[in-house]
Amino acid sequence: MFTRTLRMPAIAVTAALAFGVLGTSTAEAKPTKPGGVPNLVGVATWHTGTTYDVHASWGAVTNATSYRASIVRGGATLASKTLTVLDWDPTITSGPGQVTLQVQAVVNHRKSTPAKYTVDLPDKVAPTGTYVTSRDEATKVGTITQTALYDDSGTAGITKVVSWGDGSQGPWTGDAPINHTYQAIGRYVPTVTLTDASNNSQQYSLDAIVLGDVTKPSGSAAVSPAAAWT
Repeated sequence: MFTRTLRMPAIAVTAALAFGVLGTSTAEAKPTKPGGVPNLVGVATWHTGTTYDVHASWGAVTNATSYRASIVRGGATLASKTLTVLDWDPTITSGPGQVTLQVQAVVNHRKSTPAKYTVDLPDKVAPTGTYVTSRDEATKVGTITQTALYDDSGTAGITKVVSWGDGSQGPWTGDAPINHTYQAIGRYVPTVTLTDASNNSQQYSLDAIVLGDVTKPSGSAAVSPAAAWT
């Protein structure tokens, strides 16, 4: 009975040792991923139309050489910038709702995991609409027809109130024309008030509904002097 000892060739041993040394050196040389950005906050102020001014700020990350900031909505980037300071004041164009503020720290070309903060964009724009009026002389019924309705947050949250110009008023639900029976002949100026879910309101005065005036005006006119002169 005998014992056999397996021996690794010297070249293989040398290669394995070299690989171990190189692997350790590479791992040690690889920059450490920076920590996340602390204390990220953002607030938006309505500017005009569909634009907002956003103010963002955050805390410092040790050894960070820069910060990459962006504002994203629905996968689209609304604004982005690389900064060396701890705040950012972009102006963005968007409808009301929510956007995501993201900031990453950069250390030795390595980026941290993005810190995220949800920013609310307030709704400050009133809804708009267009309307036409008509009447039926025989029945004294006035009708208002809506030809357009729009709001930057969508029309689902809009409420409509009609004042008929004779002291009566009430809600208007749906988009079908709305009717009202007047009790006397006369001239009535109805209004429609639109209010959205954020309580932005706008009132429209419509063309007058005139009942009982069925005779065309008549009259005469004279020009003096009757004969032309130069």
